[in-house]
Amino acid sequence: MGYMRVELEDIYFENINTYSSDGSLFYFNEDMIVNMKNVYANNVYGIGIGGLFINTINTKNLIITAYNVTLSNSYIASSRTSSVFIWLTGGTFKAEKVTIKNTGGDCAGIIIHQSSTSVEITDLYIDEFNSKIPTSIFSDEEEDYSKVSLKVTNAEIKNIKSRGALFYFHGSNGELKNITAHNIHTCYKDDSCNRNTGSNIIQTKSSIMSLNSKSTVSIEDSTFSNIYGEWGFGNSHSSQTELRNVTIKDGYEKNGIFYFNKDDTSSGMFNIYNSTFLNNNGIKGSVIHIKNVLETNYRLTINNSTFYNNHSSMYGGVIYSVESNTNKNVHFDNCKFKNNTAQYGNLAYSLNENSEPIFTFNDSQTLQDLKSGSNMFASNPTELIINNDSYFLDSILSGDTVNETIIVNIYDDYNSQLSFGNINTLNMDEIVFYEISIKNNEESSNQAEVIGQTKGYCLDDACLINNLHVVGDPGHYTLLIKLLTFGAFSKFEKNHVSMDFDILACDESKYIFQVKEHESIKSCYMPTCSISCNNGKCVNDNVCDCSKTTFTGLYCDEHYKVERIKIFDILYRIIAIIITIITILCIFGIYRYKNNPIIKGGGIQFLILILIGIFFNCGYIYTLTMERTNFICFYIYFLKNMGFSLVFGSIFVKTFRIYIIFKHVRKSASFQLYKMFSIIGGIVIYHLLLLSIWIKLDGIKSTPVYSINNYEYIDCQYHKSHCIILVVLIMGIALAYSIRHVNENFQEQLAIPIYVYGIYSFFEITVEYIENIPLGFKDGIRNIAMIIYTIVILYYLYIEKFYIIYYSKNKNTEGKNRLLSPKSPFATVKNKNVLNINFKNTHNNSII
Repeated sequence: MGYMRVELEDIYFENINTYSSDGSLFYFNEDMIVNMKNVYANNVYGIGIGGLFINTINTKNLIITAYNVTLSNSYIASSRTSSVFIWLTGGTFKAEKVTIKNTGGDCAGIIIHQSSTSVEITDLYIDEFNSKIPTSIFSDEEEDYSKVSLKVTNAEIKNIKSRGALFYFHGSNGELKNITAHNIHTCYKDDSCNRNTGSNIIQTKSSIMSLNSKSTVSIEDSTFSNIYGEWGFGNSHSSQTELRNVTIKDGYEKNGIFYFNKDDTSSGMFNIYNSTFLNNNGIKGSVIHIKNVLETNYRLTINNSTFYNNHSSMYGGVIYSVESNTNKNVHFDNCKFKNNTAQYGNLAYSLNENSEPIFTFNDSQTLQDLKSGSNMFASNPTELIINNDSYFLDSILSGDTVNETIIVNIYDDYNSQLSFGNINTLNMDEIVFYEISIKNNEESSNQAEVIGQTKGYCLDDACLINNLHVVGDPGHYTLLIKLLTFGAFSKFEKNHVSMDFDILACDESKYIFQVKEHESIKSCYMPTCSISCNNGKCVNDNVCDCSKTTFTGLYCDEHYKVERIKIFDILYRIIAIIITIITILCIFGIYRYKNNPIIKGGGIQFLILILIGIFFNCGYIYTLTMERTNFICFYIYFLKNMGFSLVFGSIFVKTFRIYIIFKHVRKSASFQLYKMFSIIGGIVIYHLLLLSIWIKLDGIKSTPVYSINNYEYIDCQYHKSHCIILVVLIMGIALAYSIRHVNENFQEQLAIPIYVYGIYSFFEITVEYIENIPLGFKDGIRNIAMIIYTIVILYYLYIEKFYIIYYSKNKNTEGKNRLLSPKSPFATVKNKNVLNINFKNTHNNSII
């Protein structure tokens, strides 16, 4: 098709889809002349690289003219950069009345032309466009600085969802006249933009225009409204942009419409005339943002322009600049400013007052009025100042804590207080951190330090410093508070404050002066105990002296433990063991001499029961030497009452039997053996039932008891139940007393054991009812009394019998038996059958 002329008129395309080839509607790979008129294309889908409607390759002098061309509802699905309308590699494209509606692509612009090309469009209408990967709408990569490669007149561009500069120039010239752009990059507004920014970040983040290399572009009589993005213009330092009669309004550019920052390679030269900036919003400079840019790489001159109702959420309602050279590079000449607002600097925010932009007016009064307005000008912080309401450190002791708050504020060059920002809105790198240190003001070896936290951060309108803990040698010092980071601000020289103070000498008569918080510096302090020492004395931090109290422990709230006297416990145990051995020997002796009248006369069954009771008594003596627990308390109660039931119960019925025999002879025959056992069994059952009740009601337990001196020991707690015991005891004593005149030949020595047990019981009950008696003393009384009582029983009821038997054998004189003799009156009574008692298991010559 080379060197041809093609006429295309009144053509309509619809539903053209290509899935296996490039799929361009018109494809030119040679130079020719192409005229198009009344061409309509709808629902075109392609997947190739290049242009979807017109695609060219290897062309140099291709000439395309078009009139009344429409492309709608079309999409190019290429992951590489492509174009929805035209991809021009060489030649010219001149068109009039071009409509492009509801189009898009994976990585697509609308018009892309490369070197040696020229594009001129009049009456252009673009509506509804989106690219998944952000790409410029117009991309001009011509590098011929001498010619205009893109000229657009009378264009309306609206509803562009995806990000990417509307116009991108790589190194050529452009003329844009009567352009209306509305509702651009709406995905940025609702935060639905694709996070993939592509390879050209500056081109992607610029929302209006991006100029590279030596590009020169002029924009006239145009309006840009509701445009959203990071910034509006992102140009290279050698580019030039001119705006005449341009209105930019109702948009949001995070970093301003004109953005200068070498980190993002954004700079350039701008000349603006008779333009309007209305209702624009940003964070730091809604219109102009200057940060970290070389003086020679940018210039901005704005003449006879109007700035109305622009707002920045933080700094500079119109311009934000933290460059010292802004006063040389930014010039507002005879401009109008009205109702522009920001948290700091409604009009301008600068590095300092000397670097603020130049404002010139035909009327000098206008500048004065601006300067006098509240919060019209603000600057980066220039100094830290201690608030008048702050605590001022004067003198302290080493180791003191400053609990009052030191308040440090930050001020700009216009003497306005600034804010450090709210923690809920700041990023980590926007937080201002400070450090506290101490400097020695004297030429000495004295030293002082801040203990603990020495770094902090500032929020809202102040750095608040409290809980400052200082240790140091006596002397004169300076407390220094210095910023470590500057957050959203630029670094400034007066970034520290200080206050002089003295560390006083320690009065050691009132305070403790010793190394405490620091490894070598002593602290002077009054001891404090976070927990009360109760009756003790606080002698150091959380150290109590309990020596003058009856208590012990860290806080003098613990009782001393009563220590058992081990040697006595061992002695009692040995005695209990010896008595146990003697008891076992007595059992063997009774069994050995069971047919001896002396043994039979004492009642073998009861002698055995008494010895079993003595076993319980020995166990009682042994358990009294042990530390009290619930288990031990149970056994003490059990052993004591079982011993009483068997020992005293048996002695009681033996005494009662003698009483009946000699005081009520006629009734003696009815008092048979089973009744005697019933009495003993009743006493045993009574104590066992009582024991069961106390166990059920938790009436037997070990519990702490305190002596008069507040010493603590564990003793057993019982319900007092001595009534039955006292009744039996009193009856036994009364019976023993009533038979005191009975001939010794007719009774055993029962009175003395009963009397001794009465004395034992008196001591037992007495010590039980007297409070605050040391446990060792109680146990000693109980053990000694029990030992004496048990020995008395063993002696009078057993040892004496065995001695008589032994003596009778050796002397062969039965008449010396003082307890029972064949010639005694008892034998006569027996022979007369006065005691006609039918004991089943005993011989008739047994008295009991």
